[in-house]
Amino acid sequence: MKSKNSLFPVILLLIPILFSGTCKKDKEDCHHRIVINNNSNADIYFQSEFNYPDTSINHYYNPTIEGNVFKCLANSSAGDFTSSCWESYFYDIPSDTLMVFIFDANVLETVPWDTVCANYMILKRYDLSLKDLQNSDWTIVYP
Repeated sequence: MKSKNSLFPVILLLIPILFSGTCKKDKEDCHHRIVINNNSNADIYFQSEFNYPDTSINHYYNPTIEGNVFKCLANSSAGDFTSSCWESYFYDIPSDTLMVFIFDANVLETVPWDTVCANYMILKRYDLSLKDLQNSDWTIVYP
């Protein structure tokens, strides 16, 4: 029977391996995260879309489905992460515009998603170019 102390070196070796694949560092030309600063007193959800100039809400994707991944608590920050670079998305779309929809968390958690989409129940929509995101240091401030 092995002692607990003999497992310690193995655990120390595994920790960097486990975390190295999940954290990607931003570089000057490659950003993996857009920060949402919620300066309001209410919780919000956010959703990113590249369908501009079609400004309708993505009917097929309710941000609450992912739990709290796309939720930003009142007076706090959250990140919209991607495994590739956000910059790469802009090279594949003709409009050079990322839309970020901000929703009231209470509305999304109590109103059917079809109703939210049909009535365009958003708090705010940001239309951002790659240059806009670069100039804002990849941060969106609400409100």
